[in-house]
This record gives sequence, structure tokens and C-alpha cells, in this order.
Amino acid sequence: MQQRSLIEQQARFRRLVVALLLLGIGLAIAVRYLLADLPFGLAGHASSSDYLNIFTAATLISGGHGHASDLYNLALQTSAQQQLAPYGAHFPDGLLPFISPPFVAIVITPLVGLPIGTGFLLWVALELTALLLLLWLLAPLLPPRYRYLLWLGAFAFMPVQQVLDQGQVSCLLLLGIVLLWRGLRSGGNADWWAGAGFGLCLLKPQMLPIFIIYLLYLRRWRAIAGFSAVAAAWYLLSALVSGFDWPSAYLSTVNWVGNQRNHYSVYPAGMFSWRAALAGFDADSTLLVTAVSVFTGLLLIFSWWRTHQFQSGPLQTSTLDLQLAAITVAALLDSFYLNNQDLTVLLFSGAVLLGWAAQHGWPTWASVLLLADLLAPITAVNGWPMSLLVITTMAVTLLTLVRLSLWPELVATVKT
Repeated sequence: MQQRSLIEQQARFRRLVVALLLLGIGLAIAVRYLLADLPFGLAGHASSSDYLNIFTAATLISGGHGHASDLYNLALQTSAQQQLAPYGAHFPDGLLPFISPPFVAIVITPLVGLPIGTGFLLWVALELTALLLLLWLLAPLLPPRYRYLLWLGAFAFMPVQQVLDQGQVSCLLLLGIVLLWRGLRSGGNADWWAGAGFGLCLLKPQMLPIFIIYLLYLRRWRAIAGFSAVAAAWYLLSALVSGFDWPSAYLSTVNWVGNQRNHYSVYPAGMFSWRAALAGFDADSTLLVTAVSVFTGLLLIFSWWRTHQFQSGPLQTSTLDLQLAAITVAALLDSFYLNNQDLTVLLFSGAVLLGWAAQHGWPTWASVLLLADLLAPITAVNGWPMSLLVITTMAVTLLTLVRLSLWPELVATVKT
């Protein structure tokens, strides 16, 4: 009886800690919005945030300039951005370019008629809703007594705070990965929904290749079909506004902007990917980045093959979790164009690691260290030395996840 009372007290304490944390962060964000970029307040903050480039594109679409030839015209973007934020935007080269697919801007065109600050708040509210939903979906990974650590880690993670501060789309990307994971875990007809949910990651297509290769490797055709259906729907929606040839203009613009160095808010050495590691040694070239990225992909494919060599029957749920967590880290490391906020997707990998540790009897302090390894707010400082630290941590985490996915099979092999 006393033990049960103690467990209940501990559970109430954890809920209180999470509630106080959420309240504190909420108040901090509210103060940030109210006092930011004075004397222009919220409008000034929204005008100098990453939300501005999406809002600029939505404004161009509403003004009849939605065709890809106009939408990705940097001169038109600059002119529109200067009118939208004459006092708030101070971006290098006078522009924060729009380099997302057209549908990202199309879906927020209803916000164009609202004040920019109001639209910004609604957009951030969507991101926050996605974050709360995905944290709830991730809960089964952890025993009940550990779940508060996920909430603490998520809201203490600097990239998450940057998403809420800048109006980025990273929480929606993470939700897409979590929906893919949940659906693949269930299997069967749920694979359709897994692929459809993963369609959210089309917001930043550079993250897609390694996930798609994984689905093809597993022959999860329903998931591929669900994803393809969503991709086709997004394409057709964009085609109605931007023309059926919009991918050409989009890819051309992304390639040009992505290859900039210290212009148009592209700072390779300050990213947290293989490109940043190479840039730190003055070796930032498309060939080398591609080579390292391909090697990372081959490492993952080899680990999948080895896993299947050691086990028979369907893929174990725990192995699926670990493999998807490793793919998530690899997708970031391979990214040619990476924002700090995109590290938000590491929450999934951190949750998998924490859950694996907790369910395999690791002591509490070790589980917390695993979480902190990915979720410590070290991304607050930009620049090469900090980038190297983060990239090294991500690389070690990738190798750890690959090793753990093989662990049960290797142990069984040694025993025999």
C-alpha cells in the first residue's frame, strides 16, 4: 500500500514538473513575442523571422504571381518582401528566399488578408499542435515513469524553441516521421496511412530519399502507394497555381540557393550536416558531399541486410524503431541545405534511444544521458566548432543506433 502511494506521489510530481515547464516556456514565448523587435512588436518579429519567406510567396500567389516563373523569381521576391517588411526584415543580400514547394505557400494564402503578426501566430499554433500530437504518439516508446523526460527534453531542446520563435516547419516534418513509424509498427492496412502521413515530409523533400529507399527495401508497397498518392495530390494542387512544370523552376532555385556560400542566409559551416564538416576544412563541394552521403546510405543498407541475415520472419518492432531512428539521423547528416530548426526531428531518435534504454533495464541516469546526448540545447551557438561537436554527436548516435538494431541477433549468434 505504501509502495503504491509512493508511486502515485512520484507520478503527480512528474506531471507537476511538466506542467510548470510548459507554463514557463509558454510565458517566455509570450514575452518574446510581445517585446520582440521593439518598437514594432509582433509584426516586426514576424517580419524578421523565417516565416517571412513563406508569407512572401503566399502574397505573390494572392497577387496573381503564382506561376513558378514568378514565384521563384528572386527579384520579385525581393520587391514583395520589402513591401511586406519595410522595417523588420534585415536579411543578408536583402532577401530571405522562398525555396519550398509551391503548396507550402498555397496552403497559407488565406492568411494573406490578416496582419502579418496574426498570421505568424496562427502558423506557430499549427506547429505547436503538431508537436503536442507527436509527443503523445511517441509515448508508447517509453514506460510510464519515463515519459515526462520526453516532454522535458522536447521543450528544452533549442531547435524546438527556434521553431516556435521563427515559424519554421520542422515540427510538421517530425510529425510526418512519427506517423510513418506508427503506421509501419501496426502493419497491414495501416501502411497506407503510414505513407500518407509521411507525405508531410514533402515540405522539405531533401529528407525523403533514404526513407523511400528503406520502404522499397522492406517492400512496404502500401506505404509507398500512400505516400505517392499524397505526393500526387500536392503536385496537382501546385500545378493548378504554378503550372505543371513547377518542379523544374523549384529544383533550379533550390540548387542555386543551396550552392551559395555566406549569401542568402546560406552558411555551410554553420549547418549541422556532412556539408558543414567538409566546409570546416574548405572542402565544401557537391562531389564530396554526395560521396559522403552515399557512403552513409550504403552503411545503413548494409546494416539492414545484416539484420535480416540474423533473424527470420517479420522485422521485430524494436528493430524497426531503431532503424527508423538511424535513418532520421542519416537524413539530417546527408542534407545539403539544413536549418538549425530541422534538428527538431532528432526528437524521434532521442525518444527511441531513451525507450530502448528504459525497456532494457538501463539505470535512470544512463537513460537521461542518452536523451541529453541528442536533446541538449547546444545548437544555441552557431559556427564551425559547435557544428563539429553536433555533427560528431550525430555520427556517434547513428553508429549506436545501427549497432543496437543488430544487438539481439548478434547476441543470439554468439550464444550459438
